[in-house]
Amino acid sequence: MRLKHTMSRLHELRSSAQGASALLFLHELSAECTLGQPPSQASWERIIAKPTEEWGQALEDACQACLAQWPEQLEGFFAEARLSDEQPQVLAAAVKAIEGACAKADGEGRRTILADVFQETRGLSAKQARGAFFTPWNLAAMMADIAGDAAQETWVGDLAVGGGALLLGYLERFRNRHGFLASRAVTLVGVDIDARSCQIARASLLLAGADPSQFWIFHGDSLAQKIAGRDRRDGELKIINFDVLLGNPPFGQKVSMTALAEHAQRGPLVIPDHILNRVIPSRSAQPAPDTAPAATSRPSSRSGKHSRRRAA
Repeated sequence: MRLKHTMSRLHELRSSAQGASALLFLHELSAECTLGQPPSQASWERIIAKPTEEWGQALEDACQACLAQWPEQLEGFFAEARLSDEQPQVLAAAVKAIEGACAKADGEGRRTILADVFQETRGLSAKQARGAFFTPWNLAAMMADIAGDAAQETWVGDLAVGGGALLLGYLERFRNRHGFLASRAVTLVGVDIDARSCQIARASLLLAGADPSQFWIFHGDSLAQKIAGRDRRDGELKIINFDVLLGNPPFGQKVSMTALAEHAQRGPLVIPDHILNRVIPSRSAQPAPDTAPAATSRPSSRSGKHSRRRAA
């Protein structure tokens, strides 16, 4: 999808890239693929039903409501988006461009609209300096098909996650094969050295219907830092071995040995206990209409099994 027309409208925003990402997130949050009920202040239909002069403040309130509901997943995502400061006519043009871009992305079956627009806001030199060229959605979907399925409780990692396309592709393909409830047993873990890319990946996973407890995206250096989890039995850190490991490593970037040494001194990237030991829904459980999926507690031996099976 070519985004030149969309970007010409979004660049007119005072907060440009950050404002564009915020608008995209709020628009897509009202789509059917999202999990649960978004905050009432974040209803796209309610916002655009207001007079245009009130959109800026309404969108700003929606951002704050989303941040309150998903503080970990959206930390920093809206930091520089000042939609209440935008001129009504500029905001109206940006909203129209956003709606057109999202409609085209939906028609193409893509889930990477946030990452696509984010990439368009970055210059070629910036992407080359980081080796940051995100995986196209069609390639991400193909790689998910090639990876196939693993065990019921599947741990999937991407050590150069970028905008999250590979994790999104795996989640969608798994969900299409086994259903929404079964996909809740998949745990998605990503790492990226670029903080904004991590924010985009987290927001994209929320929009794709990932449960907030089933994914964790680290801002770190996977070349220098191991991914670990704390064993419930003895509290010791154990290295995580993934069932499925996806990756589109950065290219065109020279690795600084000094930077690697500095990053290694920070220690391992530790998966929080509430992600590591979360409740896993049973595949055989059938959710009642209009209720959350039924869930069973993870067996008490799961932590020990996890530590032994995944320990390096």
